[in-house]
Amino acid sequence: MTIFKTLIVSTFALSLLSLTPGVADACNPKSPRCNPTPEPEPEPEPEPEIGLQYYRWMHPEVDWAFSNNITGLGAHMVILDNFSSNAFEGNLVGQTQTLTHGEWTSLQSRLVAPGASYRNVDQPSAVRGRDRSGVISNHYASGAAVQVVNMSFGLFDPEGTVVDANYSFGNTLWDSLADEAWNGGNDIFVKAAGNLYGQEVDTGTINLGIIPSPHVDTLNQALVGAPNALFVGALDWTPTNYVAGDAYDENGDLVAANLELSPTTIADYSAIAGRNTMVQDMFLVARVNSAEMGFAGTSFAAPYVAGIAAMVGGKHQNYLSNQDNAGELVVDRLLQTARTDTISDFGASCTKTVNNACTRSSVYGVGEVSLRRAVSPDFIPD
Repeated sequence: MTIFKTLIVSTFALSLLSLTPGVADACNPKSPRCNPTPEPEPEPEPEPEIGLQYYRWMHPEVDWAFSNNITGLGAHMVILDNFSSNAFEGNLVGQTQTLTHGEWTSLQSRLVAPGASYRNVDQPSAVRGRDRSGVISNHYASGAAVQVVNMSFGLFDPEGTVVDANYSFGNTLWDSLADEAWNGGNDIFVKAAGNLYGQEVDTGTINLGIIPSPHVDTLNQALVGAPNALFVGALDWTPTNYVAGDAYDENGDLVAANLELSPTTIADYSAIAGRNTMVQDMFLVARVNSAEMGFAGTSFAAPYVAGIAAMVGGKHQNYLSNQDNAGELVVDRLLQTARTDTISDFGASCTKTVNNACTRSSVYGVGEVSLRRAVSPDFIPD
């Protein structure tokens, strides 16, 4: 079956367009109507366990990690997303499925880091009748070395009065994202940069059509400079090079650890790091294999990085469990081990050089995330 390649127009727009409230539905999030007394959230139904399985949309480094028993065990992931949006087709597990945006991002992050525990958290919304209070740390797992929060969405309604209470600050859950990202601890916030088509992550705007536009992602702005946060842009997928050993084993199975992808460039739909050097220093890029997955967007670059963050946290859990700033240490590790040699035009947008080598870019930030580099050596220096 030919899979229809869906481009998620923006990390916010999918949720919004699938459930589009009219102006008459708008309300003030400070009013009782928008903030009813929250009801206890039911425990999610258990899902089948995910084993160690390499799929072709994954970077070959994931297969290498699996072969070295690096799975994210000891880390916890929180997938905060829209689990009630219109469903769309894709393929992450070798067969076509029809899932919501949140179900896709959750599945993707868990396939990358199958050893990590996780919690799916549906976005609060007055319109959908699930406007709950609480903070993000309510969904953390006790005893985990790190808590990785994936955020494949944006907040584009700064006043919280035109669209609905879902997409603006003023909700305790949304406010806690920025608060925790700035307060240190063992949490890591992985934020999709947005499908801003070459605009800068902290100033780029989108036109939603139903409200006075354009609007900027206020969550992006709130996270700029936060020590426990990362922005993730998207790279195009490229053909594979065979770099070591045989491409196939004796059973005819692909040996992904012997493969390396050709250098690539930014995906045309992705936001870029931009001129703000604070953003550049916290901006990573990851490849999105839209041909295999059937959809594209920075929404699906972020869960890959979230899975990698969980793998790094789990690999170093003994060390990190004794650190007050475990989340920041993992964030720094991912940034410091990013690759620039896998991006064909990295130097063209260079903003910083070290020993005559470009180390930072106004397009790519610090470069492409590298799982293999991030988990070596066997400790994370403070």
